[in-house]
Amino acid sequence: NTGIEKLSISQIKKMPALMGEVDIIKAIQLLPGVQATSEGGAGFSVRGSSPDQNLILLDNTLIYNASHLLGFFSVFNNDIIRSLDLYKGDIPVQYGGRLSSLLDIKTINDNPERFTGSGGLGLISSRLMLQAPLGKRTTWMVGGRRSYLDLFLGLSNDEALKNTSLYFYDINAKIDHRLSVRDKLSINLYMGKDNLGTDILGFNYGNIASSLAWQHFSKTSINLSKYNYGIKTDIEGAKADWKSSITDVALHSDFKLYIYPSIKFSYGISSSLHRFDSGNLITGSYADYKVPINYALEHGIYASNEHLLSNALTLKYGLRYSLFQNIGKATVYKYDEDYEVLEGIDYKDGKIYHTYGCLDPRISLNY
Repeated sequence: NTGIEKLSISQIKKMPALMGEVDIIKAIQLLPGVQATSEGGAGFSVRGSSPDQNLILLDNTLIYNASHLLGFFSVFNNDIIRSLDLYKGDIPVQYGGRLSSLLDIKTINDNPERFTGSGGLGLISSRLMLQAPLGKRTTWMVGGRRSYLDLFLGLSNDEALKNTSLYFYDINAKIDHRLSVRDKLSINLYMGKDNLGTDILGFNYGNIASSLAWQHFSKTSINLSKYNYGIKTDIEGAKADWKSSITDVALHSDFKLYIYPSIKFSYGISSSLHRFDSGNLITGSYADYKVPINYALEHGIYASNEHLLSNALTLKYGLRYSLFQNIGKATVYKYDEDYEVLEGIDYKDGKIYHTYGCLDPRISLNY
């Protein structure tokens, strides 16, 4: 397919490594049409676009921030990754919300016959992955990774360095259960966090991504994605603790029909609930402050067709309708030409007060 780069983990491990750590994002930055947004950083730009226009999925679950240590490493543990697909063009119609690219990362789905494991020791971090069968129809996998720069800082004679936090960790877990020949149930979990700071200033952020997926004739999944960050300061007794997060709960259902050997028809729906907690400030000696929490709904419905016109010519076309809705509880203000508040309109819990919709057509011809 045009515009798609496929990499297996065996290919990625052969690429140049930073400080002994092979990284998926660094491997992507070596592909044609992809550039790093900063030297050594984990952000990437596809054909000149901004990094926020890349849709990053781990087992079909959204990852908002895919970096550790402010961009030097990605959140993906190589031991649990099976493959990745980078769509630089011809993005499948079931995905929306981004303009530039889709990075689709899949974790291993082996069916081990016995207890196995793998791992590694690095200059920055170490990792371990274990997997085994659980009965005849069930398998499990768990993997972890942690950096240990903070352990070396604790050996310093400098008190400031001793109290410095500088680490990250990842935890991955997966359970696959074969219900029947055609039915499979999967549970996936990812948790990761960074903690950086000193006695007077600290910064932390992390991701949570989990999903429950059922594969039959279709694939239906419930996904949870959360990204949060916090800043702490304690300068001459003036303490402040700022916390912020975004949480998504999504439902995806995708269907495929093989009408003829030369025609593959796909359709499906998706719906997400967004919770935006923009900020919660707690101080020791000043008044606390909290930004009101906002909620939104995002829906999508699509249909597409892949038509093999000949042995060398394939036509793909589809249409997606995307819908975004703001929902209460909220207060919406109206302003005059001088930006003075004219009035405020209050909306109750669950009340939809803004709706935005658009059609996304897709078409490609491969020869």
